[in-house]
Amino acid sequence: MNNQKEQNTQWGRYMTTSNPFVHPFFAFWWDFVKQREELRVLEPFVGEGHLPYHMTLCGYEAQWGFNDIRPVTLYEKLEALWASKGQRAVTVTQEDMLLNNGEHFPKGYPIIITNPPFLAKNSAARKKIPYQGSAEDADVYQTALRLCLNNAPYVGILIPESFLTQSLFLDRCWGTIQMPREFFKKTKHPVMLALFGPRALKEVFLKKFEESKEDIIRQSAGVYKKDERSGRGSPGRAHNNENHKNARPDFHKVHLSAKAFGVLQGFLDQWQSQKEKDVNTRELLSTEDFVVFRQDQYLGCYRNLYAWKHAFDQMIEQNPRLRKKASVLCNVANGQIGLFATDSTRKASIRFVKSEQIAEHISIVQSARSVSKIKIEDNYLEQPRAIEDIIGLSNALLEYYRGRTQDAFLTGFQEVRLDGAVRKRLDFVTAKKILLISLGLLKKHQKKAL
Repeated sequence: MNNQKEQNTQWGRYMTTSNPFVHPFFAFWWDFVKQREELRVLEPFVGEGHLPYHMTLCGYEAQWGFNDIRPVTLYEKLEALWASKGQRAVTVTQEDMLLNNGEHFPKGYPIIITNPPFLAKNSAARKKIPYQGSAEDADVYQTALRLCLNNAPYVGILIPESFLTQSLFLDRCWGTIQMPREFFKKTKHPVMLALFGPRALKEVFLKKFEESKEDIIRQSAGVYKKDERSGRGSPGRAHNNENHKNARPDFHKVHLSAKAFGVLQGFLDQWQSQKEKDVNTRELLSTEDFVVFRQDQYLGCYRNLYAWKHAFDQMIEQNPRLRKKASVLCNVANGQIGLFATDSTRKASIRFVKSEQIAEHISIVQSARSVSKIKIEDNYLEQPRAIEDIIGLSNALLEYYRGRTQDAFLTGFQEVRLDGAVRKRLDFVTAKKILLISLGLLKKHQKKAL
């Protein structure tokens, strides 16, 4: 590599210039850890030392160990801060932490606090640069996280927000905090601070969190106030407040006919009942649980969010006619229904539309993921207003799905929106389910009317 930028790209290195440790939930986790462990902390991917600086700035004192693949001059503010406290500087040990499945990873540290490298395997292939992660991992950060968990009981780590959709390492996860927009200086990649601990102590930790939850939520309010100098926004409210979570879609807002509105209300009642029934099933009780914050907003625990998704999926599984009677194909040039599958940079804007609303200059190809035309092969679409009702009902279901699951299971897309929430992308599997449910509900209503 011939310059620093190219080296940072190859190593997936993004320096942390904002403070991830100001959240009260991190303070709660740290207090739990320090009651059980000596505060010796390893930063195995230390870079310029921004994380130790932010920790010290927040008053978290620790004995640090530093490693990095290519040591650089430590952040001058860190050295000045330590000098002001009479704290001795720490030498960075040069070592490739990922080499040979972490054979050089330091042992004996009870705590790891780190910002590991991020680089997806497919991105490395596209950019024609070496992939540093393990062959079985889709991203270098997954390899780094596995090594951290294998070498320390407690880990605080900055990782991509998409972690919530990947079902990896959840047995050790105790909580996550989505960071504000533009958290890194060189990328807009949405990230979260994930906090891990021993599996055997998770239940104790979550019980203590429940006892202190109201205080933590109250202290969290406004912790990420808008900073006009940095342009960092406060948390998005589009899909994360109590009113939205419990509200039902307004059929005037989503352009539903009275017929479609009637079948929607019945389905939402069934969905609620299915979720309440599922909560105590063996599958849901065995689902790993942990605390989920979106910046200063408490979204709930993961298991409850997952219960809504699980109930939604069950509505499809328990009605095989929905799966077999109609064919739903994405990325078809002559599809009747259009899909804008990603949020805009300003607000939540994923939606189904008539296919003619997809601009002619947009090519619909098999690899497309952001804009699609969808073809539904079913005789019902020949009826008057059929397409309009399917689109209106599908948008209402999508809105309710996003509110109930708090967007936890939609993939993050590129960056954080201007309203502070992460841009999301609707996967085609979920889009098809929504369309199938809408079609099935409307056909069921028609059959009853005959």
